Amino acid sequence: MNWLVPYDRLDNEQRGVLQSFQAQPKKNLWITGYAGSGKSVLLIHILITIKERFPSASVCVVGFTHALIDQLRSGIPFQYRPGVEVMTPQKFAKSYIRWDYILVDEVQDLKHDFFTDLSGRGSTVIAAGDMNQSIYEDTCPEYDIIDYLDLDIRRLNIIHRLSRNARTLAAPFCTDKSGFMSASMSSSVNLQPALVAARDYDEELEWLAESSTSYAGKGYHTAIIFPNHNEVRYFLRNLCDHYDVDSDFVRDMEPGEWQVNYYNEINMGLNNSGLDFRYLGNGSGNLREYYNSRKVLIMTMHSVKGLDFDVTFIPFLTRERAIFSGNTPAENLFFVALTRAREQMFLSYNSSNPHRYLGLIDGSCLRRASATDELKHSHSSADMF
Repeated sequence: MNWLVPYDRLDNEQRGVLQSFQAQPKKNLWITGYAGSGKSVLLIHILITIKERFPSASVCVVGFTHALIDQLRSGIPFQYRPGVEVMTPQKFAKSYIRWDYILVDEVQDLKHDFFTDLSGRGSTVIAAGDMNQSIYEDTCPEYDIIDYLDLDIRRLNIIHRLSRNARTLAAPFCTDKSGFMSASMSSSVNLQPALVAARDYDEELEWLAESSTSYAGKGYHTAIIFPNHNEVRYFLRNLCDHYDVDSDFVRDMEPGEWQVNYYNEINMGLNNSGLDFRYLGNGSGNLREYYNSRKVLIMTMHSVKGLDFDVTFIPFLTRERAIFSGNTPAENLFFVALTRAREQMFLSYNSSNPHRYLGLIDGSCLRRASATDELKHSHSSADMF
């Protein structure tokens, strides 16, 4: 799982931020930029710089989710890991260690209490985040974050991960649409995202299962992204029915049950059933293990924040689907889901009433396809061998 871009491939802006840090290694920084601009990559390069200049320095890296922690940890070269701890904000709040440096990713979704605590630690803080991707309620506003930590802001203006078509698709859901669309692009990949229409739920499920496992089987890091846990459970039960396996392990969650235990049980059931799908999130699953196993990852729109994949699927986008829960910003959440793919993205629906968000997307950036035709093509290709 080698997601860290080497130093010699960093762009001039990213190198400029590193040089700024090297000149003032005790200055608090906020690295901001649009989705795909390389904020997490730069955060790890700053960590490497710290350990090269100050080998005995203690460093804490805070990642918002367990999946993001897995990714951040995997990007730290082995020789720089002594003296470095990687943890969630919850674990950070329970720790009273004073680190020399605290590096925080996805800073836009943290609450006032975190920054009150952080400002009192006496550590140098390097933060990374994008307010356009804030997907939780009652988070700390940008001006308060800056005020708490006296942050020097460094903006990354080049988008590396997204293709131009993917950016056009995601733009209607970005808070700063004009800035997002005017940012420079570096990606050489410009495949059109696909919008796939199915006749009914069963056909969409069949197409989704076949397409996602086909990509994963070829070595593409593949994820199916759902808006909430109820949709994950509904999909898994129908997936089991599709493959004619017992779905009893996909039970309802008990009140007060730890999600990590619940999803560990789900993943054990998927493994025992021989299905090439795994849930990643809420402390369950290991990103590095799944990347190496050619399994299709199932994630929620909240758990996927900060991550990226070769191929993503956002399915079942019908009119009645709720993209959010409570007062979570729906457009921001959908924007996060739409900006996770490095190469290919699939949106799909199965009724005559697609979700209203699909009507906001510029149709020129999409390749439209029929699940019926896609399945016929895959079956005829399989018959040739």
